[in-house]
Amino acid sequence: QVEYFGRGPWENYIDRNASAQVGRYFTTVTENYVDTYVVPQENGNRTGVRELFLRSGEREIKVTAERPFEFGVSHYDLYELARLGHQCERKAHKETLLTVDLIQRGLGSGSCGPQTLPKYSVDSKEYRFFCKVEVK
Repeated sequence: QVEYFGRGPWENYIDRNASAQVGRYFTTVTENYVDTYVVPQENGNRTGVRELFLRSGEREIKVTAERPFEFGVSHYDLYELARLGHQCERKAHKETLLTVDLIQRGLGSGSCGPQTLPKYSVDSKEYRFFCKVEVK
């Protein structure tokens, strides 16, 4: 189970979050995966997150940070997805894979459309980001 306070309820990125309102949202790891892309790729990101809870039975992970952050949660490894050519080739892991980022570059790579607009590209080479992870 996934609960978070941030932008949602659908996936959003820094250049695609105008329709994603800040609120408290509930989903599952399985529901977080977006399978409507022809080619498997990064997906399911959430921006503007203030707190995140992952729960399974009696276990809980809570993530908070000094400033809003981004996260993605999936049963699919992002590196494996990047190597695949079709959604039908993906294989779910029984484990939950969590990514926590300060910021991700906006969408667009030039592979099938325009590049990311300069104001949404992440050009700095070094960031300091501290998050607190509590496990119960």
